[in-house]
Amino acid sequence: MCSSDLFRFAQLAGIDPLEERLLEARHLIRRHAGDLIWANPELRPKAIAELSAYAREFTGADQPGELKDAVGPLTNTLQKSSLPPLDRAAAAEVLGLIGGQKAAGALERMINNDQEGGVAVRRAAAEALGLLDANDNDNRSEEHTSELQSHSDLVCRL
Repeated sequence: MCSSDLFRFAQLAGIDPLEERLLEARHLIRRHAGDLIWANPELRPKAIAELSAYAREFTGADQPGELKDAVGPLTNTLQKSSLPPLDRAAAAEVLGLIGGQKAAGALERMINNDQEGGVAVRRAAAEALGLLDANDNDNRSEEHTSELQSHSDLVCRL
């Protein structure tokens, strides 16, 4: 049985597979964000990877609000200097994929923080800020030109 048959059967049963996928994703995004809050070192890398996958799957207007809610735990992960640099860099990338003002602010603070960041984490934050700009580039107007230039200046300072 192929996936198109399953899709058709689901529709006949009154189930919208896309809506079911979104409901499942919302639940799992909340769970993975919670894993970051509890700061379990064994769960952290998987939680970040899963949030990254959801940020890639759901973009723009299709992005569930739960991804925006994950910005806080991801920001805390990014800012904790006691965590492994790879986890912090991965959190920066996910923030760039999710986007929004809070994510941009967290990334900019990390880039500007010479004491806490470390080169690898600050570079990842700069690249994530570039992702954020690339994802939002189509939606930006003339008034955002100076903001984009300031982001470029931050990256160049690294």
